[in-house]
Amino acid sequence: MDPNSLIFIYGSLRQGFANHYKISGAKYIGLYSTVKPMCMIGLKSGAYPLVIRNPPISDIEKVPIIGELYSVSPEMLNYLDKLEGEGQPDSYKRVIIKCKNDKNVEQDANIYIIEDEQVIKDISMMFNRRFVAINNGDWSYYPKAV
Repeated sequence: MDPNSLIFIYGSLRQGFANHYKISGAKYIGLYSTVKPMCMIGLKSGAYPLVIRNPPISDIEKVPIIGELYSVSPEMLNYLDKLEGEGQPDSYKRVIIKCKNDKNVEQDANIYIIEDEQVIKDISMMFNRRFVAINNGDWSYYPKAV
């Protein structure tokens, strides 16, 4: 499969969550996890999670991130870029990562992560007040995410 047409979804766009309708028409491929461990941070409000390659503070563990893999059209990918603020300062960046299913079949896919150093610094400064570590890598288990 062409990684440019695949998106790894780990937050509110997943099945059963508030924004899933925004990817209607996308083809569900299955449940996957990232091959390389990263860290997941949730807003205490439960609004949405963030994924960062390297934890800004020691309380956050690097773990495989759990999500759903979808095949999307170029138009849907452009829509998701706008939705996630890709390319905007202080927002998500779309990058290609390796993910795998429960049979350990690997696939390259797009994912939205936070890489801006200032944003990561701001998160670490507000961590205990506004954010919580999701150390199992699966936002669906965060109590306020449902």
